Amino acid sequence: MRLPTLARRVSGHITDLRQDRFFRRLAMLSGGVAAGQLFLALSTPLLTRLYTPEDFGVFAVIIAILAMFNSVSSMRLETSLPICRPETLAAGLATTLLLAVCSVALLTLGLILAQFLLLPPTVGTAMREALWTVPIAALLGALALPLTYLRIRQGDFRTYGMSRMARLMSQGSAQIVFGFAGMTRLGLSLGYAVGPGVALLFLLRGTGRELRRLTEVGRRQIGDYLREHWRYPLYMMPAAVLFEAVQFLPAVLLAAIFSPTAAGFFALSQRVLGLPVRFLSQSAGQVLLGEASEASRGELSRRVRVIVRQFFFLGILIILPMVLIGSGGWEFLFGERWGRAWTFVFALSPMYLLRFVTETISNMFIITNTQHFRFTSSIALFAITLLSFIMAPYFDFGPLASVVIYSFGCSIIYAAQIFIIVSLSADRKNPCDANAKG
Repeated sequence: MRLPTLARRVSGHITDLRQDRFFRRLAMLSGGVAAGQLFLALSTPLLTRLYTPEDFGVFAVIIAILAMFNSVSSMRLETSLPICRPETLAAGLATTLLLAVCSVALLTLGLILAQFLLLPPTVGTAMREALWTVPIAALLGALALPLTYLRIRQGDFRTYGMSRMARLMSQGSAQIVFGFAGMTRLGLSLGYAVGPGVALLFLLRGTGRELRRLTEVGRRQIGDYLREHWRYPLYMMPAAVLFEAVQFLPAVLLAAIFSPTAAGFFALSQRVLGLPVRFLSQSAGQVLLGEASEASRGELSRRVRVIVRQFFFLGILIILPMVLIGSGGWEFLFGERWGRAWTFVFALSPMYLLRFVTETISNMFIITNTQHFRFTSSIALFAITLLSFIMAPYFDFGPLASVVIYSFGCSIIYAAQIFIIVSLSADRKNPCDANAKG
């Protein structure tokens, strides 16, 4: 092919992408996220020198608690805000915020009971102290979540992207400051709590009109909204809890069954491999959800097929270098204590590649009103996670062998999810009509 012809084709593809609403919104959202994730990536080598693998292991447990809590803080009703009927938006926002406050109160009560009555004596002081940071981060994150989906409905991906960038950069900066201040036992957890607080401030800007409408919402409207969108708490909420458990429960199990050090190695591997998922996949999935009410069935089906193909090859290009640098490369980047973390990266890379693709299109379960598929696959993922680690002592498996089994089993489920979603995208129905009929 002649160079002028190739140049014209490349230029044509770039022009098409610039004119494509989906990719414009994705670039707007992922641009801010990219800056934040880049800052986190660059700060990681410094954090691994300020904090020990044991510190990261404790932090991994805190993240697991917060991730699973975020899945239930508003019963997943926040995901209905972008596609609900306009006349029910105020009721939906009021419902999700009310549920967020109530769930944080229950979480705080549960942590108090756990601290004084339920935790065994073997739980160390560092873990007990870190648990007190959970309610702070949980409240700020729970309040920010509905406002995030309000921005998605409004198509305001610029503000949303800025809030995510601010969240990540403030989180990383706070963790560095606390680390230099010598607060190594609480620095990672306290720094993480700063992030959602800063994001909440960004999301509150310009929402005065929507927040004032909340005073007009009565109990009957909240009840009507819950009845209309009953599928979200029934299917999406438990599915989300199980999905987050699959991602974060392994660190908890590794800390409990093997050692906090093994959990720390897993947490660092997860932090690095999860970077493209947090940067691109989740952004693309939220943009796809925002496009649902505007795109035709044919356009959405085509979009899903293109996303699967493009993100699969993009995932290979991103994840492969993390594997090829080897343990020596990891020691060079993160310090001598972290060379063994590379073996966890090698074991987890197939799962994260498939998750990278799945996360971009998983909101099709919401769009097609087939949340039960997500729920079923989440049960399978959760079962694989538990069996991979709980059975390890009975078969004399080490932490790495358990991670290999976990990664292989989850990879199969993610591949099946991709196949199901591509099939469902061809039969898309109007989500609001389907919810109204339900």
